[in-house]
Amino acid sequence: MLLSPTYREFAEELKRRLVGMMDLYIPRAHGNVGTKVRTKVREEQGDTEPVIDLDNHSLSVLCEVTSVFFPHDIMIGEEDKRSADSMARILATRDRGILTGDGLDGTWSFIRRTRSYGAMVSRRVGDHVEFAAAFRPVDMRLDGTGFFVAERGKGTWEWCTDCATYHRLKTAAPGMFDPETNPQALERFTALLEGSSKNFGRAPVVFLVDKETTRASLSSCVASTTVARGDASALVAKGNKPWDNWPAMLIIEEAGGKVTDFSGNPIRTENAGDMIAAANEADNAVIVKRLNP
Repeated sequence: MLLSPTYREFAEELKRRLVGMMDLYIPRAHGNVGTKVRTKVREEQGDTEPVIDLDNHSLSVLCEVTSVFFPHDIMIGEEDKRSADSMARILATRDRGILTGDGLDGTWSFIRRTRSYGAMVSRRVGDHVEFAAAFRPVDMRLDGTGFFVAERGKGTWEWCTDCATYHRLKTAAPGMFDPETNPQALERFTALLEGSSKNFGRAPVVFLVDKETTRASLSSCVASTTVARGDASALVAKGNKPWDNWPAMLIIEEAGGKVTDFSGNPIRTENAGDMIAAANEADNAVIVKRLNP
């Protein structure tokens, strides 16, 4: 793995702590998935996502790790109790690093035991996301993979327990899902949709849904890493938060993908809620065209 020393050590400690929480991420058959809790701030903001004990506990673990490696950074996360104005001021900050953490991305999926959930971390310095990590606990339990790490300019990597090493990931090339060039391909491509499900039936996302194969992925963690592995063509996010999109941006881009806004322009971290993170330029162009009929 070609990460710089500090980020390598950071990634290894994240992996150790997240794997150590495996029994919480994957409870026994009749285990308790946690108690629903909700903050007043999230209710005022109209956030409909549930919050359970694991959300808060996992975020506290991420905060512990990040505070050791980057004590002067500002940490924000899905369970953040800051007001919208305070969050906007933080996102405008350029003289300090900004860390994002989501210890349980896909809480609804976790509650319903669909297994499409994970954890995500990112670090922005200046205008760029410099580091990202993602963890898919079910993958780790089943086949010893599922921990992903990316650094700007150094690629995206996935840990393999059997090999005791990291493998570099590569997104799907143009035509990989084209039946004319690949007889085993089932579809032209599949775009994974993220954000509030109510957005999927509204413009402009509905224009994409009407023309191309799409799937609701249930968590940004699973969607972004699926694209980075080369198993889907894009993550299309509508109205997502920095802790959803910042890690996804870097993970897909460093695996060879093309990340833009809905108009095909370069994405900006302070306004990355609507995002196309495609496997390649060709698929990005198709999605931009569909979103702008």
